[in-house]
Amino acid sequence: MDALGSPGDTQLSTYFLDTDVVITADKALLDILEECRPYAPCRLPDGKLIPAGGPGVAKLLQLLEA
Repeated sequence: MDALGSPGDTQLSTYFLDTDVVITADKALLDILEECRPYAPCRLPDGKLIPAGGPGVAKLLQLLEA
């Protein structure tokens, strides 16, 4: 992956301006979010890293209940 991320990450990142929280199992996506944070002209969402697969689903449901 290059410094700009995959095409899918680039497409998803356009939604960062309209969200409060990004929940993902993709550490690279959150790394890109954090790299952009100091240079962003507006507030960016908080990032939450969850595990992939079944454990990630359980963690996602816990986060959504909170």
